[in-house]
Amino acid sequence: MTSISIQFQLNDQQPVVANLPTQFTLDDFKRVADNIYNNTSFLYSFVCHGKEFDLNNEDEFNKYKALITSGTTIFTIEHLKACFLPDTLVQRVDQSEIRISDIQLGDVVLAFTTFGEIVTTV
Repeated sequence: MTSISIQFQLNDQQPVVANLPTQFTLDDFKRVADNIYNNTSFLYSFVCHGKEFDLNNEDEFNKYKALITSGTTIFTIEHLKACFLPDTLVQRVDQSEIRISDIQLGDVVLAFTTFGEIVTTV
């Protein structure tokens, strides 16, 4: 099986070289990223030639995967734990707003993915 050699670059760390099959899929990309980032690739965004890859939507991923060729550097952006000022307003599921410092155990608030979609619980 032929492959393409790429590298992942996180911050100022040394790039990590990886191989993808020539005809790679989203699952192949996730597998390689998980191997590099210890099964935590969901904590990162991956950018190549100014385009962020959507790892939650295969159709969106496929729009830009042609940018990934042999020798490509994939810049990895770590999603840091967010900090909020005490007076930051957040929205409850009933659309009312509450200061983040006033949230109590059991309150249900809205959260969003990096793509602006509402997070739902199962």
